[in-house]
Amino acid sequence: SVSFVCYSPNGKYLAVGESGHMPSILIYDTSTWQVISELKGHKFGIACGAFSPSLKYLVTVGFQHDGFLYVWDWKSGAQVACNKVTTKIYNVSFSEDNTFFVTAGFRHVKFWYIDTIKASPTSENNNSNNSNNAKFSGSGLIEGKIGMLGAHKESVFLDVQCGKGAATGYIFSITSKGLLCCFGANRRMEKWVDLKSKAFGISVSSNFVSTACADGITRLFE
Repeated sequence: SVSFVCYSPNGKYLAVGESGHMPSILIYDTSTWQVISELKGHKFGIACGAFSPSLKYLVTVGFQHDGFLYVWDWKSGAQVACNKVTTKIYNVSFSEDNTFFVTAGFRHVKFWYIDTIKASPTSENNNSNNSNNAKFSGSGLIEGKIGMLGAHKESVFLDVQCGKGAATGYIFSITSKGLLCCFGANRRMEKWVDLKSKAFGISVSSNFVSTACADGITRLFE
């Protein structure tokens, strides 16, 4: 069954992630609806993912019990980098300049920088039946840096979007309690706004930030 879908920024490609044992990520060309790439690496299902604005990379995050984040060169099918994740991640977003992406989830907002990818030797635990073991078969290792949450370190971050246009360099996220948060280039939460209701999603354009809230309410910020 399908567990996530994601369009490329230009709308020409659609990534579809499966759930279940040894799931695939299928990339469709939306002009023909033909599968042009198939990616395999996750073991139990794909929770979320995002294309880079340059279309060079696709990042995918597995279910919590899958436990891995992958960066793909999706056109060639190559796995560029990966790392183990230990907390639930709800969404991921790429920066407009393609230099980093951000994950948001249970008690964390985390920044992952493409230029930190480093080669990792092929490694395998002796117990090949352990699904938590990683095989770095030519894939690099990418390290994440935790965002500084201040008084909101216990929050659950449900969605995240990187700023565009004049807001490039800022990161916007919403919490399960209805806070719209803004992070600066230093990964520190600089300000937040109480939406006065629960929120479920966020969208960012060059000029606006919109939030999808409970009771059919959408709030728009300039």
